[in-house]
Amino acid sequence: MAWSGKWLSQGIADPRQLFTVLDWPQRSGHSMLVTYGSPAEKLVLPEERFDLKRGRSGSAGFRPKNSHRRDELYYCSTFSYFTNRRCCFGIITFGLVLKIKFLKLNYNFKYLNTMKQDEIINEIEEMTSNYNFINLIVMIIFRDFVGTIESLSNYDRNKNLNYNELSYLIGLWIKNAKNNKKIDINLNKQIPIVYDLMYRLHRTFLPDLSALFEDSNNHKDTSDLMLQKDPLREAFFYGPCGAYDYQYSTNSFNKYKYDIEWIKKEKGFNLDSLNSFFLNIKNTINVKINILKKDRKKRYSINEMLGCLIMTHEELVGANVDFDLIAQCFTCELEGGYNKSLRLVGDFNEFSVKPIIKLGKKFFIPMPFFLAESIYDSPFYWMVTDKKYFSTCTTNRGKIAEEIVYDLLIDKFNHSDVFKSIKIKKDKSQTDVSDIDVMAINNEDLLLFQIKSKRITSLARQGDVEKLKEDFKKAVEDAFVQGIECSKAIYNYENYNFLNSDGVDIREKLKSVKNIYVICALLEVFPAIPHLSQFLLYEKYAESGVCINVFDLEIICKLLKTPKKIIDYFSKRINNCRHYYADSEMSFLGFYINHDLKKRTEYDVCVIDNAYAGNIDKIYYSENQNEKIYNTIPKIIESRKQIGRNDPCPCGSGQKFKKCHGK
Repeated sequence: MAWSGKWLSQGIADPRQLFTVLDWPQRSGHSMLVTYGSPAEKLVLPEERFDLKRGRSGSAGFRPKNSHRRDELYYCSTFSYFTNRRCCFGIITFGLVLKIKFLKLNYNFKYLNTMKQDEIINEIEEMTSNYNFINLIVMIIFRDFVGTIESLSNYDRNKNLNYNELSYLIGLWIKNAKNNKKIDINLNKQIPIVYDLMYRLHRTFLPDLSALFEDSNNHKDTSDLMLQKDPLREAFFYGPCGAYDYQYSTNSFNKYKYDIEWIKKEKGFNLDSLNSFFLNIKNTINVKINILKKDRKKRYSINEMLGCLIMTHEELVGANVDFDLIAQCFTCELEGGYNKSLRLVGDFNEFSVKPIIKLGKKFFIPMPFFLAESIYDSPFYWMVTDKKYFSTCTTNRGKIAEEIVYDLLIDKFNHSDVFKSIKIKKDKSQTDVSDIDVMAINNEDLLLFQIKSKRITSLARQGDVEKLKEDFKKAVEDAFVQGIECSKAIYNYENYNFLNSDGVDIREKLKSVKNIYVICALLEVFPAIPHLSQFLLYEKYAESGVCINVFDLEIICKLLKTPKKIIDYFSKRINNCRHYYADSEMSFLGFYINHDLKKRTEYDVCVIDNAYAGNIDKIYYSENQNEKIYNTIPKIIESRKQIGRNDPCPCGSGQKFKKCHGK
């Protein structure tokens, strides 16, 4: 049985930058397009706002027009996709659908893992019991998560750890490390061991599919193979993280704005201080990294690198009372009894809640990303423990979720064409039929949003299939079904009344509507949604729709700009939801920007590589790094007198310090 691969690229040194077609003609006659990233010559961004610039190995890089060079500035990464190892769940799944053999894609499922999962974890636990494992953590951070925009974009994701893997290692270190156990570590020897163990750990979650391919009569259902504990845990743990740190931190105020009084009363600080607290830490770390790396020829000691991620109490909170109170909410310490139950991938990790680690009188902040994520998530858990406030808290979540989507849409659509909280009633009996959370109309097209604030539970994240199906039903499927029912009512608008939030019937607005696109929008990040939708939605219902989170919608609206482009994206995304596959919504968006999402009739399915999401990372980071931190840089600069006048300004402008904040 021969495997064949037809390269679609011409004259490209490394054809993996484009596409390959995998087919299995002897088995099924099907073919699958697997994309490996986008060629620079085809990278066209909205309204041509960016210039193309070829990076190493022919990869595509770009920067805003008329901007200064940014490749002299280093960041502690906020990227969602550049630094994520490839999740195998999706590509295995879609290969199974077409019975395609994957041994040529480096997914060798006959890989002989000589160590069992327990043995691997035991070794990791032993390594993390040494206090000096902190040096390995720092090395991993600087290797995989610190760099210029260009260097981060060229990382090989299969050789790097992702955010979840890093968090897992830090969590085990918090659990196991002893202050009195400080054994010297040979970094050059130990770093490869850590990566090898994490690689082997990843492999333990992958099913052995060799028997399936060897048996031509094996027609076992794909969902039976993939909707199992280990494949699901692999999808959740090794997939994209779902949002950028700036999105988490800036949206924390909107998410909890109806809970301001509770937070002030119970925690003592003002809600709007959360984002300022994060930015202070993020910017301080970025400034330190740029000071360290201003001499590129210098070899940095591990203590110098660790110093970039260590903050004094003065640096962390200064004289700001709110900052002091916030720090107490997000700080843990070694030998404090944390993470006693953490062992397996998917177990609850208290580091995700308290990502600032107290070391004596100083504080270790491994990654600002983890702090931003906790700032967005943790206040909800604080509030639900208050039984008297629980119902108010949950009501506020539902209300704010609608408002976030509504506000994003009115920024792009005509205000008079966006509606929320629409009640659908029978025309004569006035019986309640259903309701639409948010909808936006543009000529003949209507985007229908059903919004949920349901989170994935810990049991589902650990691979409990039944609990996952229950969570998915509450978060996605119920909203999808409701959206389909509402769309049917709109197509038969003469028989119904559609009352907006002011009680006004907007039925006249629906007369011109011919195309309705159902979108489930989530307030929270629900991992592996594109993959789960294939099994739990598209195989079950004939209708089409899509599920995204509010962070995805924010970026879609930010990049596509006009109602026409936004609707064009969703129409192709939804109409071809069974044709294109990807790990994340940003991969779909990146592919749409570069190549469109129209159906490729010569292929049965197209699998989109995460490199396309990486393009979105570049755009977002280039536009937002300065925008988010510019106003907070001056006070940090003030305390960093050692910055040379000819050094790059830490604000990210690309100018020398003396011509920017050093004037």
